[in-house]
Amino acid sequence: MKFHFLRAQILESRKLYRQSVSELLEAGRGFLVLETPDPKLESKYRELIRKILNNPASPINLSDLDRQHPGSPLGDEVVFATAVRLGKIGDTETSRSYYRALIQNFPGSPHYQTAFDRLKTLYGQTIVDSKT
Repeated sequence: MKFHFLRAQILESRKLYRQSVSELLEAGRGFLVLETPDPKLESKYRELIRKILNNPASPINLSDLDRQHPGSPLGDEVVFATAVRLGKIGDTETSRSYYRALIQNFPGSPHYQTAFDRLKTLYGQTIVDSKT
């Protein structure tokens, strides 16, 4: 898994952002098969994905990345970044759908609460948290 991380770093340094994120998402599936996942390694993967997705110089079309790597435990990063980007350009309805997808498909995501709160704000009403 460290090989994939190094490869993703090289791709990112060469400004091959889409390929870098794709490499991380694909390699992220390895976290599912580890008997004792390494939280530090997963954190490094998440940090690099966030760095790329939040970089204004990386205009990645994110909408299909999560579909190309179904089941990746790091897919929530792409879904969340897509929701945020869509919200910034005023596409509120599509942004809502991505926040809903994150809540439904990634209940253990570090972005879960933020997505839930933003969805509540976008709807301007009370939403029942499925985790409670």
